[in-house]
Amino acid sequence: MPIVLQKASGNIYSKISLGVNWVDFYTTTNRDINMFKLLSGFYFLVYSTLVLAQPTLPLKDIVQLPDVEAVQLSPSGNKIAMLKRVISKGQRVLVVEVTNLSDGQKSYPVVRRNHEFDIYQLIWASDNHILLKIDFFKQLKLENTGWNPKISERRLMVLNLKDNSLKNILGGKAMNRFQQRGWEPQFQDTIVDLLVNDPEHILHAVDWDARQSPQVFKVNLNTLERTTVLLGRENWFDFMTDRQGNVRVGMY
Repeated sequence: MPIVLQKASGNIYSKISLGVNWVDFYTTTNRDINMFKLLSGFYFLVYSTLVLAQPTLPLKDIVQLPDVEAVQLSPSGNKIAMLKRVISKGQRVLVVEVTNLSDGQKSYPVVRRNHEFDIYQLIWASDNHILLKIDFFKQLKLENTGWNPKISERRLMVLNLKDNSLKNILGGKAMNRFQQRGWEPQFQDTIVDLLVNDPEHILHAVDWDARQSPQVFKVNLNTLERTTVLLGRENWFDFMTDRQGNVRVGMY
């Protein structure tokens, strides 16, 4: 098949004949190529100058945890709480910041300095009570296990904004009871119901008489006194309530 190449003046436009079909295409002259190289070099120089002029972002700013998280509004909408990382005496610490939206006053009832625990959830139970779910690692005793591993423990803490006190929801009596029995539940952070119509109480489940047999209690957030709502059953791990706060379903 004959191939015919025709060139127009100025070497700008050409045609190729492949048999009976014509295909148009553009070619560039040496002058065009040189202009393209010149412009490419200019743009590269400008771009490089702009990039090098930008400050380098430190690696620690890329990998560090966010400064603010778990922002929560109180039930009345008059207060806002959050987990916040701040610099105190040259050290980065985690605090619970509570802001009164009516006057802008801020308070810091919880300050964690030495990473002794981690707060993984913040929940308003009422305008005067914040529930903090925390976890930490605990070293088991060699005589109890045959070896001494570290295990993850979870706790539910009650922050009372009336006096800024922070207490384990089990309270002193319950903790003494477990100490006498020689064991303590590994996971103590199960909230069954916040009881929105009863701001002084919540429903809380925890292994009580035996491991992996959680019992449901109604707990007073001020006194930490508890009354049994549902006896524990083996291998139950979660519960469901109706709108009145009555336990209706247990899952295992």
